[in-house]
Amino acid sequence: MRISFRQLKKLPVETKGGKVLGRVCGVVFEIDGQLVAQYEVSPSLLSVKKYLISRDQVMSISAEKMVVSDGVVEVSAWGKGGERTAVTAEPAAMRE
Repeated sequence: MRISFRQLKKLPVETKGGKVLGRVCGVVFEIDGQLVAQYEVSPSLLSVKKYLISRDQVMSISAEKMVVSDGVVEVSAWGKGGERTAVTAEPAAMRE
């Protein structure tokens, strides 16, 4: 199956467990091998927060959505004052 960048850029992304992360907003390429190294995912158009998803964390890509491993999202924790902390993506290292 092939998918254009225009189609990929609008693709919804969720974890295997069903947590919606947002939509693909960009791609990081590995120039030497001409491969996708990471996918940039944004929860919304106005959000400054982005997830970097390594290609190794992608479980499946279809015309409808991208499914990534549950390990992409850290478990939420409760802060000192009882407030809930934001869910953030795990850092994904670039390959050299």
